[in-house]
Amino acid sequence: MLGYSKRGLASGVSLLIACYSAPGLGEGRWTARAGASTSLTVTDNVCLEPNGDEVGWVTTFTPRGSVHHKGRHSSLDLNGSVQMNSLTNSLLKSKGCRGNYDDREQYNPQLEAAYRRTIVPGKFTVTARGRVRQNEVSSRFREQDDFNRTANTNTYYRYWITPSYSQRLFGSSVAMNTSYTWDQLFNTSDLLTDSNRHRFKIKFTNKTRSRWSQNISAKHNITQFGENRSGVTKKDQEYGSANVGMGYRFSSKLAVNGSYGYDWSNFRSLGTNNTGGDAWSVGLSWSPSPRTSVRLSQGNRFFGNTPKIDISHQHKRSQFTLSYDKTLRFQRDIRTSNVGGFPGEIPNLDNPSIFTNDPIIDERLRGGWTYRGVRTNLMLTGNYSDQRRREEGEPYIFKNVMFTVAPNLSTRYRFSASVNWQEDEPREIEFPGEGPIDTLGKSQIWTYSLQVSRTFSQNLSTYLVYRFRDRDGSTELGDYQENSITATLSYTF
Repeated sequence: MLGYSKRGLASGVSLLIACYSAPGLGEGRWTARAGASTSLTVTDNVCLEPNGDEVGWVTTFTPRGSVHHKGRHSSLDLNGSVQMNSLTNSLLKSKGCRGNYDDREQYNPQLEAAYRRTIVPGKFTVTARGRVRQNEVSSRFREQDDFNRTANTNTYYRYWITPSYSQRLFGSSVAMNTSYTWDQLFNTSDLLTDSNRHRFKIKFTNKTRSRWSQNISAKHNITQFGENRSGVTKKDQEYGSANVGMGYRFSSKLAVNGSYGYDWSNFRSLGTNNTGGDAWSVGLSWSPSPRTSVRLSQGNRFFGNTPKIDISHQHKRSQFTLSYDKTLRFQRDIRTSNVGGFPGEIPNLDNPSIFTNDPIIDERLRGGWTYRGVRTNLMLTGNYSDQRRREEGEPYIFKNVMFTVAPNLSTRYRFSASVNWQEDEPREIEFPGEGPIDTLGKSQIWTYSLQVSRTFSQNLSTYLVYRFRDRDGSTELGDYQENSITATLSYTF
């Protein structure tokens, strides 16, 4: 396990060095900021156990920084922080906490890196992105927290490198865009398999001025996996598609589009060899005003119907978004990508997922509403995900809703209150001769929090947060309640 952690850490550090020393960064404008914060947390249930009453004191130290560069042919953005806490394994064991702490880590890294370099203007570019974060290993057990008290936390290191080439053909009437992406993911938890992906894409688009639009595109993905905890290496997953698309714009407000093509893959599924076939979709785009957008589509692929809805509306002080789709996703992407977030808000990069390296049929509904008033800001977000393993059709449902209210007290004082509800709900599975069996543990958790902050200067601020969590789970040691108070002092250089 230590080898995986070192290899992932080395990968993340190598990406930082490569971005910092990449060509083209010697010219242009640089900006940088740095800061640090320290906090003290007191909790009345440090073990997160049923009827737990062990009081715990935890201190943290979090250095942070950002570097940005903008040049004529290149750009670089680095943002990161590392939280280190004082909660040792020996302290948890001395308080009688039960859990597997062999792989527990006392730090929480958060790093985002993005680099772009134009080699040949208008034709050839290279982009690189990297991310280091933590996510929950299994939703069946007590959820992860900032201190990793449950040893249910995974640190992942993921990076992408994409060279892309563009060319105008046939007297500039057709644009060709092609790219290749190398995508690698390391996990520190041995329950999650390391993997890499090769992605090839090419697209031809008609650029002549017309109400009609046409395109031809193709892509091919190969996902490769490392050894799992049993020393077994899973077969590579391959998926490809090719299609022809056409659209017609009636006006600046209304357009229709459609596509037809073919999918192929080596995916396996229970009781069927349906791993490819015809793929089609028809859709409509409607923008009745500059602030409102509606996109609807319906289609069919080898795994079933593929409806899609995207609605957004912006008012002077409010914004509303609603989206729904049904598509194939991999566990590696659900856990580390912003599939559950909303535009303009903090990305949701810790979406729960079923354990499988095979593709997941993810039927997802997302919604969000924000209001920024003169005296009060409000935010309501929700996410519903029905995930089914492609190889056996086993369903699992993840739901969460959060509401936040933040009155504008003054320029120096800020206050916010939030409530968050999350539920993981497996359905009963029918086994021949055995009847329905609930193989996974259902759980729900309510989180209430209050935060007050005080800004002393442009560089110095303080925060005081109270939080109450109530978890009800059907697995052993799944239930607990916790009150905690955290005081934080933050300084920006």
